[in-house]
Amino acid sequence: MKKLIIILMIFLSSCSHKDYITLIDEYKEGVYNKDKTQFSFFKFYRIYRPAKGLAAFPDGGQSKVLYEGVFVYLFDIQSGELSIVYSYEGLQGNQSAWYTRMYFDDKNQLFFNISPSGRYKSYYVASENIVYEKYKGLYLYSIDNKRIKEISKTVEVPLFSADGQRIIYTNYSSGESKIYMMDMNGENVKFRDKGFNPIFSPKGDYLAYIYESDSAMYNIKIMNFSDSNIVDVRSLRSVSRRSIYWLTDNCLGFKDDDRTHKKYNIGNKKISDSNETKSNANHNGISSTDIKKYTKDVTYTQWGIELQKYYPKSKKEILKSIVDTDKGNQRYRKALLQEIENELRHHT
Repeated sequence: MKKLIIILMIFLSSCSHKDYITLIDEYKEGVYNKDKTQFSFFKFYRIYRPAKGLAAFPDGGQSKVLYEGVFVYLFDIQSGELSIVYSYEGLQGNQSAWYTRMYFDDKNQLFFNISPSGRYKSYYVASENIVYEKYKGLYLYSIDNKRIKEISKTVEVPLFSADGQRIIYTNYSSGESKIYMMDMNGENVKFRDKGFNPIFSPKGDYLAYIYESDSAMYNIKIMNFSDSNIVDVRSLRSVSRRSIYWLTDNCLGFKDDDRTHKKYNIGNKKISDSNETKSNANHNGISSTDIKKYTKDVTYTQWGIELQKYYPKSKKEILKSIVDTDKGNQRYRKALLQEIENELRHHT
């Protein structure tokens, strides 16, 4: 009986969590506005308390999640001011689990969208996840009046034409991927074809995309917007969104099954070898490395994350946790220091 009580006590103690929190924050690539005086970006957060005791074995156990979410920020380069544009409270998963899209138009308005990728796609779409259902769609933020408008609830993974007049996007609500196009204001929605990963040609005259013909093959297709004519370029065993790219307005590059680069000429409809590679990168984009450089002096309070809300300890306990290198992580300690910085200065 005594042995049973001891085992029970060990079991109960193993079900608790450590008294400190761990903070994980991940940046996602962003975009500059047209004159590159500002930029916007996504940042992913996860705050949790690690398991302790036997519950932490063999793989770390089940942590107690205190907060998960994604923020959209706007940073002014000249003033160094950071603003919170939008907050996806409760959205789960790290930054690799989501496609993120941003675009500044000529009126300095920001379009933004977040859509699940990979295994998260089937989870969020099939389960009708409450959090994602709340936030899915395309949003427009006006920097002048600081207002947010929902453009469309059905948009997933949008791409914007170079002239800023049209949006192409995919939608998975029916259980299969369909491509739609609409005007920038969300009107004039048209179904274009079944497929995924669509990309505009540089001038916007053509659309290249991928269509899953069966479980084993994928077709690369090109649509001519002038007459809606569709050409099958090549069938491949596998193809990713980065496997097709525009070389010129009339020439599409792609990777063949043997990973060699090919090109398709729309004029003569011929496929030939290619030593050219060119991504469909956003030339107005800003890397996560550069974002970190610009925002390195922004405090955690300015980021909008109040750690003491999740770690309601006295200042003495917080200071002990900061000093104790076995507790938390560097981001966690830095954030707590920043939150009580003024109080520390007052007492020194």
